[in-house]
Amino acid sequence: TTLLAQEPVKNKYEDMSFEEMSQHMAESNRQISAMLSSTTSSTLSTSSIEIEPITFEPADEGEEINYNRLFTRTASSGNVEKVREMLSDETIRSSIDINAGDNDGTPPLIYAACFGKTEMAKLLIQYGAHIDVQDSFGWSALMWATNNGHEQLVKILMDAGASATTRSAKGRTVFDFVNTENQKLVDILAINPRDSVSSTSSLFYRTTGSVSSNSTDNDYYYHTHDESLQDVELRKKLFEDTMALANDYDNDDEENESDEENEQEREEEDIPDNAFHWDTCRPDQMFVFNSNDLDGILDRVINMVEFPLNDQQDIHVPSNVIFLSARFAHYFSSAELLYQVLEGALYRISATIKFNSRNIHALAFWTNNLTRLLFYLKKDSGLVVVTAQQQLQISELISEIYNMIISDTEKRLHKIIDPAMLEHEEIKVDGVDFTDEWHRFFRSRKSAEQPTSITPQSITRLLSSTLVVLRSFDVHPIIIIQALAQFFHFISCELFNRILTNKKLLCRSKAMQVRMNISHLEDWISLQRLPNHLLSYLNPIIQLLQLLQCITHLTDLAEFINTTKSFDTLNSAQVKRCILSYRYEVNEVRIPDEIEKYAMQCAEDIARHKHEHDNEEGDSKETRDTKFMLPFSVPTTHMISFGENQTDEQHIIPVISEEWLTTLDTAQP
Repeated sequence: TTLLAQEPVKNKYEDMSFEEMSQHMAESNRQISAMLSSTTSSTLSTSSIEIEPITFEPADEGEEINYNRLFTRTASSGNVEKVREMLSDETIRSSIDINAGDNDGTPPLIYAACFGKTEMAKLLIQYGAHIDVQDSFGWSALMWATNNGHEQLVKILMDAGASATTRSAKGRTVFDFVNTENQKLVDILAINPRDSVSSTSSLFYRTTGSVSSNSTDNDYYYHTHDESLQDVELRKKLFEDTMALANDYDNDDEENESDEENEQEREEEDIPDNAFHWDTCRPDQMFVFNSNDLDGILDRVINMVEFPLNDQQDIHVPSNVIFLSARFAHYFSSAELLYQVLEGALYRISATIKFNSRNIHALAFWTNNLTRLLFYLKKDSGLVVVTAQQQLQISELISEIYNMIISDTEKRLHKIIDPAMLEHEEIKVDGVDFTDEWHRFFRSRKSAEQPTSITPQSITRLLSSTLVVLRSFDVHPIIIIQALAQFFHFISCELFNRILTNKKLLCRSKAMQVRMNISHLEDWISLQRLPNHLLSYLNPIIQLLQLLQCITHLTDLAEFINTTKSFDTLNSAQVKRCILSYRYEVNEVRIPDEIEKYAMQCAEDIARHKHEHDNEEGDSKETRDTKFMLPFSVPTTHMISFGENQTDEQHIIPVISEEWLTTLDTAQP
């Protein structure tokens, strides 16, 4: 019966956002406080729960249940003194299960962790609360404290032995909820003796193999506190890589949080032992191979890659193997072997890219590896000069892959943009009649009764899935932002052209609906913590819609001129089209003739000016170029930023794991 009672609760909150859950728990606390305030009387009662009088007397079975309930409520409300009094009384203590959950299955320690009740958490731990106790969602106290940024509480839980590898009901660990911008929190979680991994390899070789190359100055858009639990799951691998990077800073067991200079000195002391020497080639910083085995090695790390990857740490294997092989060839063999390594690798990568031109996972994987390989070659003082031609080829391949990602995503957007953005009505508006609709008295309402399942959320889901794939494969943030800018440019241009060239859409009611649909894209940018400048790519369509919504209200020529000047992304030909092709609703005020004549004259004057200066393709065109590619740049230097204004290129280390060394050895003839 208990399990059946818990299922509706679990289902109800399964997909709750953190903000919604916090509001729910806060409301529960207010109710608890109200109930506790009446315990001074002989009877404790609420509108929904009846509790028998509670006294600190020896308890029978019925009273034991009441003690548990009272204790849970008291602890959840944060009443430290009351909880201490109950726990210190041996008679009452024997009747209390300190790990028991409330009606929602939430134990007291979870409440303390969620709301940052440090003293309450200390007290519960002192009296034996299970440190890894989980709520009905499988979240532990450490997960809640980490997700909410309670640094002191996270440290207390870690010191008490909380496990960072405990998994929730959906298989997540505490690293899924880390805000990587919170360096102090990252440092606390990075030191976890209970969950440390023993290995024959050094810490350097355990961590650097999975170092993420996407923790740049743009990291601020990788985390959002109010995102849904599902979004957190999708970002799992990104945070695991980030935490692996954080581990490199923690070889020194002592911390001095108040003295930044001492902390920096410790970091500098740790780096030399693990540093990669870009100016010289040490024996342990290259991959030695027989030239006869080169084809087999390249085939194994390029042609035989399968998706999904078995191990997230395999993301950087191709770039690491190619670069370390190139080092051996350059420093200890011949220029001919170096040429064979790089040309053989680039030929295979080019072929596999063309074969997987519609597979965004493969494209993201190779974007990451080529970007990383290019960085390696530019950092190595010996290879940077002799591989100039190959560096150019790599840049061209990255650009080619980028174009494939853009093309594939735009094709997907093209299929749903009409029903999602132009046909979907956020708010149903009935009774809108148009003056040119002579058959409006006989028209069928059938289409209005069949709402489409494609909505603006279909667009944002497509963008989200693309963003998740790019992030999961550690594609550089600069490339991700450029891709998103291109997507928004495409969406804006497509909507702009479809509205401007379709008279049925040139009306204020449709403009209002489309504008509300576009607001979902703006909200998505904000929710994902993406740079605000991405909004600028939506300006043309937004200004067009604003003009359509206000055009019949601009009855004065001077007012019309001042208003249209503010629409700086619209040219005179586009304004003219809106005026001449505008679709009037019944009883809507018509645009004055003088405004129509003014708009026509402006468009003609500008067209004549463009023609005289042999630039007919300038700003006088009515439609926008949906195929125009925004400038694209390949990131090569300052690829990683960790912490505040601190670049850590030394942590982008090419390493081949012991497992892969064995694989490459057995794969060779």
